[in-house]
Amino acid sequence: MVFRQPKPYGLHWLSEEGNNKTYITVHYVIESQEHLDSYLKNEQPEVAVAEQDQFEFLVTSRRTLSIVF
Repeated sequence: MVFRQPKPYGLHWLSEEGNNKTYITVHYVIESQEHLDSYLKNEQPEVAVAEQDQFEFLVTSRRTLSIVF
């Protein structure tokens, strides 16, 4: 799923951009932690380079959420 969001709180160094940028969050559901670890090790570095080339300026962060109940 892809979500549009307001400018993330705390990104003061992007303030010169005003609100001209689009900020998105992409929510992935993974099969297992092992699958995520494999992706991060083997595929993510190449994906990051391709994204940087496509979007010129890219800020990324990652959170891993686990279902509690």
